[in-house]
Amino acid sequence: MAATSIQVSGKTSEKVTVFVSGGEPGPLKISDESFAEALRTSIQSSRVFGGISDQGPYRLEAFIGTLSQPMMGLSMTVDMKVSYTLRKGGSTVWQRTIDSSHTSTPGEAFVGVKRLRMATEGAARENIRQALQALSGQAF
Repeated sequence: MAATSIQVSGKTSEKVTVFVSGGEPGPLKISDESFAEALRTSIQSSRVFGGISDQGPYRLEAFIGTLSQPMMGLSMTVDMKVSYTLRKGGSTVWQRTIDSSHTSTPGEAFVGVKRLRMATEGAARENIRQALQALSGQAF
């Protein structure tokens, strides 16, 4: 679920703590833990921050506000909305809500449950990619 090919325009050597809320546990949903892990992995590979830490000067909060999944269908499109807040020393330094979607088709997976999982992970991956790309434009 981690994002790849993130084009960053700015970086900081300081570390960040990641906190996620609003997720739902379940095989076809996205839990706080799985989204946080994907976000951490994406941060590390993009190198927007100097690394991940439990006590970093930055705190990136992600709230999964919406995860809209179809009940059935041939092509399955999942829509996702996540609100991100970056704080440093208690002050908000960046805030953005990112909307993303991803569609999986029968050509990618015949079984509907697999298509739904692929679409869900694709929407999350795209959301993280957009967020980190936008965040990298922040003057650290």
